Amino acid sequence: MEVQGGTLVVGGHSTGPGIERDAIKSLTAQLSGWALICMTDKMLTRNGEKIWLPKLAAFIIKRTADRAKMREIALEQSVKNMMMQS
Repeated sequence: MEVQGGTLVVGGHSTGPGIERDAIKSLTAQLSGWALICMTDKMLTRNGEKIWLPKLAAFIIKRTADRAKMREIALEQSVKNMMMQS
């Protein structure tokens, strides 16, 4: 998760080169299999209530379980392929 700060300041991330650097960083992470979650500091809490954190936790738990299941299926397929070649 990346928390974007300085939302009221014109600077680094809001310049052309800064936006391009952020886009390259984001694309590189996504192409490497990362789930990119960008938020502002104000999104973390609303009146002291952590409204996004439970949703983020549920997403991370589900994604972790899904990826574990995908690895399990890939391993089973590899074992089947090895057995067929024997």
